[in-house]
Amino acid sequence: TGPKARFNTPGHRYRFGYFDMVPVSTSGGPRLNVVNSVRVHDEYLYGISEVSNSWPAAAMQAQVIAARSYALSKVKHGVRKRCACHLDDGDGPYSDQFFTGWAKASSASGNLWVDAVNATHASETTGLAVLYAGVPIRAFYTSSTGGLTQASKDAWGGALPFAVSVDDHWSLIPQN
Repeated sequence: TGPKARFNTPGHRYRFGYFDMVPVSTSGGPRLNVVNSVRVHDEYLYGISEVSNSWPAAAMQAQVIAARSYALSKVKHGVRKRCACHLDDGDGPYSDQFFTGWAKASSASGNLWVDAVNATHASETTGLAVLYAGVPIRAFYTSSTGGLTQASKDAWGGALPFAVSVDDHWSLIPQN
């Protein structure tokens, strides 16, 4: 976009929030980092592209709740120095969730994804999330597990009480 142009026109990745430009130190020297600051409640989630817009509404809503829970868990831990952000779309030093911004909501059947996000709103300012002991969890997710999930202690070495091994025979069906 150019001078005095706006991001809310078709074809732009960014439509919501505002931009913060901050210098960050890297091994290659200082660089300018641009962070798109958006509301986790809805604006951020409108741009999450982990699943297809053609999935059933309930599956998309479950993905929204997992994505919101994960995002809130990252926000709780504060801003990361390396990216001056809470969450990274995968283009920076971290790869949290696949964020494509306005491209998701404006894509084919993007309205179905937006509807799924909106369906998980508990109020105008809060949305459904998974909590453990009152704190949002890092909701790990995958579309296929081979029939059984792995406990966090076996996968990463840190035991999380909410990330235990469970049966997932549903991922073995041919449609998956």
